[in-house]
Amino acid sequence: MDRARRHQDAAFVRLAELAQRAADWADKVRSAAHTDAVHVQVDKARARITR
Repeated sequence: MDRARRHQDAAFVRLAELAQRAADWADKVRSAAHTDAVHVQVDKARARITR
C-alpha cells in the first residue's frame, strides 16, 4: 500500500486497496473455518464423553 501511494498512480492504489480487502476477507474466512473445525472437534469429544 505504501508503494502504491508513493507512485501516486490511482489504478495502482485501487489495486492495492482491493488486494488488502481480499486479504482481509481471506483472514475472516480462515478464522470462520477454524472456528467451525474447533466446534466439530468439541462436539465429537462431547459425544465420546456422554456415551
